[in-house]
Amino acid sequence: MDITEACQLFDTVMNEKSSSIERCSTGIGNYVFIVSTHTAKYVLRCATEINAYNNTVNVLESSLGEAPWRMKNWLSQGWER
Repeated sequence: MDITEACQLFDTVMNEKSSSIERCSTGIGNYVFIVSTHTAKYVLRCATEINAYNNTVNVLESSLGEAPWRMKNWLSQGWER
């Protein structure tokens, strides 16, 4: 995944326009980006494997509960090219 695809993914899933995006060198087998908008910063973590984050989503949803984080909604989303 390149920065162009990451921008498209962010803009589509979050329904918000990114103002800058930077690829991080962390993450074995993952693509990690820092995405900024005019109002907030996000970490975009992606994998090419389908359902790669199912366990992570389940753990976070159970531990976050009703937290007012966009992260919970974002992790529940799926997106394919």
